Amino acid sequence: LAIGITAALAQMAMTRAYRLGNTLLTANLQYLGIVFSSIWDVLIWRDSLSWLSWAGIVVILCSGCLASFYNARNSPAKVLPE
Repeated sequence: LAIGITAALAQMAMTRAYRLGNTLLTANLQYLGIVFSSIWDVLIWRDSLSWLSWAGIVVILCSGCLASFYNARNSPAKVLPE
């Protein structure tokens, strides 16, 4: 029951993020779940990841960084009130 409730809440939060946030950034950050689950797999179950898994983690992290940089560079500057 707890897993079902938290999964439903996570899905509603993700839907809201896609609706209100930047789609490219949200999609890239969603892939961080793969990275976190892989790290937990190594820490908890002492599983060893292959070089291809580590390369995939690097690709996910680099794409998230590039998407963040791209969005920050192309977003309009906000003017602070004086």
